[in-house]
Amino acid sequence: MRIVLRYGDERTARAVAEAVSPDNLEAPQGLRVETWVRGGEVFTVIEGGRPLETIVSTVEDLLSCVQAAERALNVLGWARGEKDKSPAPSNKTQSPEMW
Repeated sequence: MRIVLRYGDERTARAVAEAVSPDNLEAPQGLRVETWVRGGEVFTVIEGGRPLETIVSTVEDLLSCVQAAERALNVLGWARGEKDKSPAPSNKTQSPEMW
């Protein structure tokens, strides 16, 4: 499964990706989770021979962590451009694009 989250800039995308990247190391046995940034987009790939329930649970955990990272950026003032006048992550939690 591949997930794409779009943000307005690379700095925001990188902050979110770095916040969820520790989860890549804690994936269930037999499951590979990899996250990277390209431009203002965060890409995540989840692969492995695990039951569907395990994959769905992993996606839910990942998106929960993404949402927490977005909230933290907003609390830190990212939303108002107070940190180097950078745009905030989208306040509208986008449905992740799966390709």
